[in-house]
Parts: sequence; C-alpha cells; structure tokens
Amino acid sequence: MTLADCTVMVVEDHEFQRRTMLQILANLGAGRLLEAEDGERALALLSGEPKPDVVVVDLDMPGMDGVEFLRHVSERSLDTAIVIASGLDDGVLRAAETTARAYGLQVLGAVRKPLTARRLLEVVGLHRPLARRGTLDPRHAETNAWMAALQAGEVTVPLLPRVDLLSGRPAGLQARAWRGADGHGPIDAATDLAATAAHDVAVAVAEYVLDAACEALLELDDTAVGIDATLVIPPAACADLALADRLAQRAQTDGIDPRRLCIALPREPELPVTAAQLDVLTRLRVRGFGLGLDGFTAGDATLGGPDGLPLTEVMLARDAVLGATRPGAQQRAEALEATIRSLRERGVRVVADGCDSAGERDLLAQLGADRAQGRAVGPPLAVEQVAVWAGAARR
Repeated sequence: MTLADCTVMVVEDHEFQRRTMLQILANLGAGRLLEAEDGERALALLSGEPKPDVVVVDLDMPGMDGVEFLRHVSERSLDTAIVIASGLDDGVLRAAETTARAYGLQVLGAVRKPLTARRLLEVVGLHRPLARRGTLDPRHAETNAWMAALQAGEVTVPLLPRVDLLSGRPAGLQARAWRGADGHGPIDAATDLAATAAHDVAVAVAEYVLDAACEALLELDDTAVGIDATLVIPPAACADLALADRLAQRAQTDGIDPRRLCIALPREPELPVTAAQLDVLTRLRVRGFGLGLDGFTAGDATLGGPDGLPLTEVMLARDAVLGATRPGAQQRAEALEATIRSLRERGVRVVADGCDSAGERDLLAQLGADRAQGRAVGPPLAVEQVAVWAGAARR
C-alpha cells in the first residue's frame, strides 16, 4: 500500500497547524484526508467509513487529550497506524510513544512540531497494513521482527565511508540496515529478508535505508558533490513492482538526484530470477539509480547473475580481498585481478570491501579496483559524522 492508497486523519485542535499538515499530506499524494479538531470528533470518524489507515494526532488538546484518544483507539482493536505529533518536550513524546506501544498500537513515530514534508513522509511512509494483533503468521517470524524493530526505532543504518583508490579522496558511502538480536549480535536486513520474505516489510526497510543515505548526502557541502551512496537492500523488496517509482519519489522528496544512488542486492541469497523482479531492477536503472551486487568473489567474473542485469557496481567480498592479499597467494591475486579487469571492461565500478590495512589498500589499487571500504578507510559513520569525515579526508 502506497501513500496514495492511504486514508490519513489529522487530529489537531489548532486550525492553522491542522490545515498545514493536511496541505503537506495532500502535496505528498495522500489518497484521502480526514480531519478532527479534538479526540471526540476523531473517535466519531473512526466509527464511520472510510476508516483511516494512519492517524496523525496531537497530544495537547482540550477535552480529550491525545493520550486518552490513543487508549480509546486501542480499545477498538482497529488496524490503524499512529503518528504522534506534538510541540511538547522530547521526554513527553517518548513517554506517549511508549504508552501507545504498550496499548498494542502500531506507532510509526513521534515527531516534534512544526512538521516538515520530509519528516512527515518518513514516518507516514513506514505504514504497512499488518495482520491483526494475535494473527501474525509464525512462518514469517523474521518479517514480523523487522517491522517491530522499525516501529520501535531499533533499526540502525551505519554508513561505511569509501575512498577512490587512485586519488585517495572520499568517494562514497555504503548504507545497509541492521537490527539487534538478543545475545546473537546484529542482523543484516539484506541477507535476513530473503526473496521469500514478505515484500512490504522489505520495501519499508529499503525506504528506511534510502532516507538515511539521502540525509547523509544532504549533510555534505558543495565541495563534496561527487560523493554518492550505495544502498544494500533486501532482495524481497524486488517483489514490489512499484519499487522503482517508490524509491524515485522518496529520493525526489529528499532532494537527492537518483544518479547519486546505487541500489545493491547481496550476492547471497540467490539473485532474483523472475521476469517481474528483473523488470523492477531494470526500471531502477531507467529511473536513474545505479544497480549493484554485494559479495563478489574471484570466481564471479561472468557477473554470476541473470543475463542482461544492468549492473553499474559490484562489491568484492571480504574473503576475496583477504585471499588475494595473504602472503603466497599469487594465484588468488591473479584471479582477482582478472575478475576486476573483466568487470571494468563491462563498465562496472569495482569496490573492495573489508580493506583493513594499508598493504591491502595498495594491492587492490594495483589490481585495478576503483574504490575501497574497511578499517583502512574509516569506521562506520552516523549521519551527523559524514560531513566531518568528508572534510578531513579531502585535506
């Protein structure tokens, strides 16, 4: 379900702020809009048709406040997603969000007013119709865990810096989503959400990664316009035939040219092979995005995937880099060099992952790789650290 398919209700007692939010949602393409000036009127609308898919609710309202309204919503067992919007302090926002989740509500986010189009799209765009509480399919436990992590703000998108191996200058970032697992370390969405997972959750993760990458690129100043970003997304997202349009729309909303973004899939699990999935990947290229594969080895010189896949980038697996840079590994180095040469002859950019020492970095440059990422380049960055890294690396 896209935003154009959604009915969104704004519950806000301040008329100017209510009108502003409704206008933003209309500009973003929301399908149908409802409004209520207080909790009582909002509950009456919830009893009618169409029922809202998403409710954006203020907390500080006369009569029934926002928290009381949320309690009443939970009592009705409606599949309605919630966005909490308030000018109150962050502590109150967090408490309200925690309370709403405790009621069993699907909370897309809690944001400070005044709202911007970008921030409103970020939270409303997380909406996916979910199975009713208590009926989640146990066969999709990994899917349910990812949606719960997204709703709880427990998904992180660290940004791996990349440098150009010829000049040593900052060249790009790699972004992928991770969530924690009790006692088992972080889990990578790109490999955890395989092609058989529910595609709506995989798309939500892909959009989340895209937003983080766009935010990072917007942090850069005019002297760093050449820096781009590669997004490693779950293969299951390619089951959504509207994926290319969805990602292009979000990039446009964030103010980033798709040509600065490369959408990459992990080499394992297996690549999509259906006509519909190849259609999606090709349309991503038509929309201006690059297309990449993550986890190449020295034996993948033939591109290892479906014929005709319009790749613009591959990322060499850490094992391939290690195997070629160990002492006495001349044959592996030669095989890796042949792979790199084959890829570059096809116009595909080659990025070496796991470049952890100056020696590895020098050898990969000699073998013809274009870029590198790893400990020898820099640690993962948060969004607010990207500009500092880029500035320091340019000096």
